[in-house]
Amino acid sequence: MLRRAFAAFLAREPGTRLGEDSEALHQMRVATRRLRAIGSVFAPALPPEMPELREELRWIAGALGEVRDLDVQLEELAALQHNADWDEGTALGPLVAIVRDAHGEARRRLITALDGGRYRALVERLTAVLTRGTPQPPAPTVPTGDRATETVAAFAVAVLRSRYRRFRRDGARLGPESPAVEYHAARVRAKRLRYALEQFAELYGRDARRMVDRTRAVQDLLGEHQELDQRRGYLSSALSSLNDRERRMLLDRAAALR
Repeated sequence: MLRRAFAAFLAREPGTRLGEDSEALHQMRVATRRLRAIGSVFAPALPPEMPELREELRWIAGALGEVRDLDVQLEELAALQHNADWDEGTALGPLVAIVRDAHGEARRRLITALDGGRYRALVERLTAVLTRGTPQPPAPTVPTGDRATETVAAFAVAVLRSRYRRFRRDGARLGPESPAVEYHAARVRAKRLRYALEQFAELYGRDARRMVDRTRAVQDLLGEHQELDQRRGYLSSALSSLNDRERRMLLDRAAALR
């Protein structure tokens, strides 16, 4: 599973560098999530280098995520302009320009990261671990003995039960007045549960696939909530950087639409 996810990660790098299709970057970011998720679930069975490599994957995922978030903002603003009349489209123009400039800066930081020694070291080290063949002995802190002979099915039950309980716990806390951070925490729990379900789906067949679909639906809904909250904060910040005339024109059009 790690090898498949790493192959997907590397395959998307050229398209991410070109920047002509935002989906390439999105899928490269997804691949980093899968690599980290697999590394988390199967930590007791993996080489001792993996925890550090997971942190390096988190680092490059952050650079990818910064660009991805701005890709989404630009797509949403483009859709608004497409459906707007001339006055409304003109009022949005300065805001679009600010987001586009921020996107360009984020892409420059991403390319610098991809060209740097830290990223090359990550790729080389992960390649070495995944092509080594027989896994190295577990780190001294990892339990051995009975755990070493545990069946995959028993291991899966323990992982899925733990992640499901945590997801239900965080989800049960949510209400109309819950802060965005709690919705985000529930989304993270849903995502971790879904990735674990996907990794063990072959053990459970159709039931697992149904659970994956339902968990993905909840995750997507929570994701919409998070994206809207992020967009509100980002656009409020961008609005403050407009000059008085541009800001007044945009707010007047927003008031008319309301």
